[in-house]
Amino acid sequence: DKLSDFCEHGNRPGNCKQCNEQNTPTETNQDSEKEIANMLEQIKNAEPEIEWQTYIPDKQFGVVIKLPHECFISATLNIDDAGSRRMYIDIFQANKKLRGTARGDSSGIGKRLLTSLVEEAKKYNVTKLAGHTTSKSALATRAQVCGQENLAFYKHGTIKKVNKTFEEIMAEDNSQNPGRIDYDVVANI
Repeated sequence: DKLSDFCEHGNRPGNCKQCNEQNTPTETNQDSEKEIANMLEQIKNAEPEIEWQTYIPDKQFGVVIKLPHECFISATLNIDDAGSRRMYIDIFQANKKLRGTARGDSSGIGKRLLTSLVEEAKKYNVTKLAGHTTSKSALATRAQVCGQENLAFYKHGTIKKVNKTFEEIMAEDNSQNPGRIDYDVVANI
């Protein structure tokens, strides 16, 4: 399966309750589509704003990468006593209005934010990028940016590795909460 085989909610097209319940366009929806198009254009033309903060000198730092319209990613860089550098994604958010379209098309905001974070992490010799992943769409973005072969999955909140592939996790079906997953994901970058 290719990443394009999944909708914005992480489900297979045609099998997604959320996509299937989308309304047909009305005048209000058309106005909203114009607003969304304008917002996406502003984001496309914006340079990511990167802000670093020192939490513990020489040990822990925070970074926030922002795009317009409340789209951002926040992470913490930790440096252990041996000098190993790991980054943990704290928050990864795209404005709800901009999270793809009714057709399941991705707006690319998440990919752009995560790519910017990985570039920033590499400047500081980070080797591992971790984070609690709760949606298939976020996992698909992580796989696009970091490569699915570089991802390892853990039971959330533990160090217990889950022996599943990216494809197996994407195929999981949570009928009560479509597109949702619950794993800690570590990527080698």
